[in-house]
Amino acid sequence: MSSGQHEAVKCAIKGNSDLLIALPTGSGKSIIPIVAAMVTKKTFIVVVPLILLLEDWERRLRKARIQYTVFKATSPPFYNCPIMLTTTDIAIGEEFSIAIGHSYTDRSLGTLVLDEVHEILASKTFRPYMQKI
Repeated sequence: MSSGQHEAVKCAIKGNSDLLIALPTGSGKSIIPIVAAMVTKKTFIVVVPLILLLEDWERRLRKARIQYTVFKATSPPFYNCPIMLTTTDIAIGEEFSIAIGHSYTDRSLGTLVLDEVHEILASKTFRPYMQKI
């Protein structure tokens, strides 16, 4: 683990403030919420703007044998797993807000991770999503 990854994991585990991680492409940013989720025993939610990115996360988690779930509009409240994946369009829905509320009250929620946030910030279509999240 690089020093940047190590520092980011420590901050994610503390979870007492917002965290912006800016590391080079291919430096292993994805491992940060995974390790933090395993240590804290909380669910870290990873929100991605594209289904292709969600599928990439799934592939990497399956390969690493990390338990995860994909939140969809018809999903029940949070499962007891370290990583929950969803897309931006689902994350702005009422079902997601309700699920977040339930997991927040029982303290099972870790951190909300916005992956590929530059896609969200640079796109006019994703800005309303970000405001709602």
